[in-house]
Amino acid sequence: MHSEDRRAKKGIFWKYTLVFLIIIGLTYGIFYFLGLSLLSNHDVIQQHVPINYELHKLLLRFFKDPLHPQYWSWKIGLGGDIIQHFGFYVMGDPFAYITALFPTRFFVKGFQIVSLLRLYFVGLSFLIISWKMGHRKLVSTLAGTICYISSGFALFSVTYQPFFLNILILLPIFVYSINLLFFSKQIMPFALTVMLILLNNLYFAYMFVTGGLLYVILLYAINFQKIKKESFTILARFSGASILGVGLSAWLVIPELIGMLNSGRSEGISGIFKLIKYPLSYYLNLPSLLIGGNKFNLFWLTSIGSSLVFIAIVHVIFNYRKYRELVYIYIAATVMLLLPVFASIFNGFSLPSNRWTFLLTFPFALSVVFFIDDLSKISDKEKKLWFYSCVIVSFYVALVDSILGTATADILSLAFLFVLLLILLMKNHIGKKWSRIFILVVMLNSIIWISFSFYPRGRNLSRELLPFRQAKMSIRNPFYNNQKNVKTNTRVMSAIGVKSPISVISQNASLVSPYSYINSYYSIQSKSLTNFGSDMQILNGTNLVPLTHLDSRSTLLRCLGVQYYINNSPNYAINGYEQKATFYQKNIYFHKSISSLPIAFWQSNLQDMHSYNKELPSVKEAGLAYTAAVNDPADLKHGSISNNGGTVLHQFGTAKRKSKVVSFSKNKTNVISYNTNKSNTSLKLRLPKGLLQQQNELHLDISKISFEPYEPGKRSVLKRYQNFGNIINNSSSDRNTWSMLFSMNNKRERLAQPGFNDPGGLSFYKKITTGVVNMGGVQNKNDYITLRFEKPGKYKFRIKMIQLDAHSLTKKFSKLTKSNKKVSYFNNGLNTRIKTKSSGIIETTIPYSKGWKATIDKKNAKIIKVNNAFIGVVPNKHKNVVNLKLVYRTPGKLIGAFITALFILMIFVYFLLKRKAVVDPPKNNSIDMNAE
Repeated sequence: MHSEDRRAKKGIFWKYTLVFLIIIGLTYGIFYFLGLSLLSNHDVIQQHVPINYELHKLLLRFFKDPLHPQYWSWKIGLGGDIIQHFGFYVMGDPFAYITALFPTRFFVKGFQIVSLLRLYFVGLSFLIISWKMGHRKLVSTLAGTICYISSGFALFSVTYQPFFLNILILLPIFVYSINLLFFSKQIMPFALTVMLILLNNLYFAYMFVTGGLLYVILLYAINFQKIKKESFTILARFSGASILGVGLSAWLVIPELIGMLNSGRSEGISGIFKLIKYPLSYYLNLPSLLIGGNKFNLFWLTSIGSSLVFIAIVHVIFNYRKYRELVYIYIAATVMLLLPVFASIFNGFSLPSNRWTFLLTFPFALSVVFFIDDLSKISDKEKKLWFYSCVIVSFYVALVDSILGTATADILSLAFLFVLLLILLMKNHIGKKWSRIFILVVMLNSIIWISFSFYPRGRNLSRELLPFRQAKMSIRNPFYNNQKNVKTNTRVMSAIGVKSPISVISQNASLVSPYSYINSYYSIQSKSLTNFGSDMQILNGTNLVPLTHLDSRSTLLRCLGVQYYINNSPNYAINGYEQKATFYQKNIYFHKSISSLPIAFWQSNLQDMHSYNKELPSVKEAGLAYTAAVNDPADLKHGSISNNGGTVLHQFGTAKRKSKVVSFSKNKTNVISYNTNKSNTSLKLRLPKGLLQQQNELHLDISKISFEPYEPGKRSVLKRYQNFGNIINNSSSDRNTWSMLFSMNNKRERLAQPGFNDPGGLSFYKKITTGVVNMGGVQNKNDYITLRFEKPGKYKFRIKMIQLDAHSLTKKFSKLTKSNKKVSYFNNGLNTRIKTKSSGIIETTIPYSKGWKATIDKKNAKIIKVNNAFIGVVPNKHKNVVNLKLVYRTPGKLIGAFITALFILMIFVYFLLKRKAVVDPPKNNSIDMNAE
């Protein structure tokens, strides 16, 4: 019997492998012949490929010198912790280490092969767990597996975020381990699964924990009468297994958790629960997702994939007494999908995101398995229900698609729904060949659905896939050897939208280049940088990307030590950088800074944080070169007390508005209120004459922004019907989005409120009420700044015009640069010689973290936070020149490693004792009184 099971098991795995290769070959494999990669121009090329490539290099360095591991990288923005950043993405991912085995020239190709390998294991995981649960029929398990690997979440993950596929591998194992612990009292499978989930990714681990807790509560409720006497025992087993899993993963989880708690993610987003309902289009489109509709970006709600799942759900609901668990899961999921508050909770109390719906892919696929297993026992009454359900949902989806103008997206799913329904109803008439025909149709449904998602008239994902050569160059040589002209660890920044002829310049390009690209885009960004971005009112800056859009803030770039500004123009650069490119190649131009701050320098002037917080963002920006703001009043004694503002020549407020012209006068502030019922109407801001100096930097400080969308008057019934689709799609909080475009000297800057459901809105949304707009250097010909209101509505805001003294700043930068005699970098820190004065501190532009230790002339020195973001070092005593050494160690790594080692030792001792008890059973020393 066991040999027959093994043969059957082996046979089904080989058949699954064949089915997988056919599906992949006819979908993703086609892109190879079209010259396209499986890498989109979004997160995968911006985040995953660079960090996997850097992991490859880190492993090589580790094997060369295992006694000196690297904890800090100067290539993650302004600098970042390796364990915290890499732990979130790759350190707990076994597939990342497979990718790291590929040599550099085959790395991009290897990355794509491993992405498909992940998808293969997604199906393999489902297949194995289905087998373990007693489902041995080939047709049912294969059908369920095909539905599982072709889910919308899997489709999206392959080309956008491949490591998301890991959670689909772990999901069936997680559910199965819960049932083993609940019903069979097996602790270790659940503990090991918890360990793997925590090591894989903390973000999704939180969703697993939340979803798993709800599932355990459901099991308790359904089985309460059976287990009420041992309910506390079961609870103790779950608690013990969970603690064991956490302990085994502590070596990575504790440092990563410390990083997350000290990152911008922990800040949350204010007003997240103000979205009390989704837009109407969201609710109208929900049923189409049940048939595999090609609708994406509905708050990260992804489709089922196969039309077969809908019929399986109908079967499960019809037989609700037999499948109570699944029915209760579907009811709970329906409620949670209707209310944004649940999406916010599952997203870590942040913006509403339905990424948690990946948890439904397993019960959906499992429903298919149950359904096909039950086919021989289906009643005529249920078959009628299938038919009526398909007709009703098809009519509804067709009606909604015609209103919204998205009919093409669902037509194939509706067609396959009825083809599958016909084959199911004809099962008894087709005979022995039914199983093969059925699996072929399910495969074809999967192939067509995946292909149509990339088809231009479908979701058109193919337009976001990079050509293979472009993807390859993005890693191997994104700047066409320009980096050879830049010293290692030199800080650079590129213009927004800078393009390379055949490569993508990632926001994490420094991981594949020798220099430091300061606007890093990774999920664990230092909270210090988040606070700094908020202080400076950086346009489009968010908790995840606090230093974005800095090409509009040239003074800030120079204060952060950015030595090269990169763009696509040979004769244009922002204020403070050489107008003519220093060097270039292939339409990529590097403009060198006239002068910028070194990474560490002597600062004599200190400022208390209370006065710092009162200042305007532009004043804080310029003041970075003049003062260091400190938190502890006791630290003020180390330098002379002063305030920012020495670089600000004048502040101008709005004095009056006449028609569509606003004039400015010195030291006045009024509110601008502008009401327009048309898009792209303009207002002119007249510059004050005689007070602006040429080449000085001109900032607009805008605050207390409010917006009321334009409400059109009564329209005819016909017009309202003709525009009904647009009304539905815009009937959401996104109606409150607004946009203002400022322009002067061919320089255009936009201040806008993103929507919840904008592309990327779920990751980058924030409420905009203030902003600083840099209009660049003043020229004699300037009379006006043009302000265009791009959306109709009522705008109300305060505005101030601030002029920064560019000449004084340049002199100050040069002076501070001279205080730094020499800098040398090593893996976990730096050495520098700094010329000092009688009083002051050493100021740096290194993000503040508790992992740093400072020594001056080999003696420990106090580290403080300066400017609400960076490291400052207080010298022990005055010397003309001091030798500063900064060394970094990841916080929590030792305690985490100790906890993991302790738990491993406990498990080893437990199994050793258990084995000894089996080998040496206790002897019976009792005396037999009846013995002769």
